[in-house]
Amino acid sequence: MDLSIIIPAYNEEKRIAGTLGKITKAFPKAEIIVVCDGRDRTPQVARKFGVKVYTFRHRLGKGGAIFEGIKRAGKTNGMFIDADMPTTIPDLKRMASEAGRADLTVGIRKDMKSQPQGRQALHSVYKLLVKLMFPSIAYVGDYQAGCKAFRVAFIKSILNQMQVTDFAFDVNLIYSVKRAGGTIKGVPITWIHEESGSGISQSKFRTSARMFSSLLRLRRYYSPLR
Repeated sequence: MDLSIIIPAYNEEKRIAGTLGKITKAFPKAEIIVVCDGRDRTPQVARKFGVKVYTFRHRLGKGGAIFEGIKRAGKTNGMFIDADMPTTIPDLKRMASEAGRADLTVGIRKDMKSQPQGRQALHSVYKLLVKLMFPSIAYVGDYQAGCKAFRVAFIKSILNQMQVTDFAFDVNLIYSVKRAGGTIKGVPITWIHEESGSGISQSKFRTSARMFSSLLRLRRYYSPLR
């Protein structure tokens, strides 16, 4: 399979083995890239699966880790997924099959009921703000699902346009694809929420403030003057 799979892994030593066990079995011919920027044993655990592991001593942010993985991707098509693999293998295979049919394929979470109500509310407000601030991508059904597929060459060509690497990086990516005239497609996926180990759930107020701050910073950058 001509596919690079990128997994950002910040202090994920407790969950990365389960994810890589499933991914390497389901995609035996794929190039699997794990990008680590934490301080635990994630790199050592990941290397046991024979995947490519890149480590950074400084914090990259989730978006930054994904972008570093994309830079190193050697296949025609790519896909990135969260380290806890919050969707099913059949959905990942469907996403992979769609990777070459659009410049960016966005996973659309079908059912958010597995998330706590607070997380659902936060997601709804954030989604509304994105639509108001970036109306040209309002039609995209989901912005933050941690599963997206893409044409590697196209995304590499717009990586220099990425301005944020934290919570708004998904919006930055989608908006940059749109501005560059790329095609965007949505694919429904099953979403499996894992509450344990979630940084967002552990500090909803602080995370909410950072999410909205990141979004505002991105909107200011793409002001009418730019």
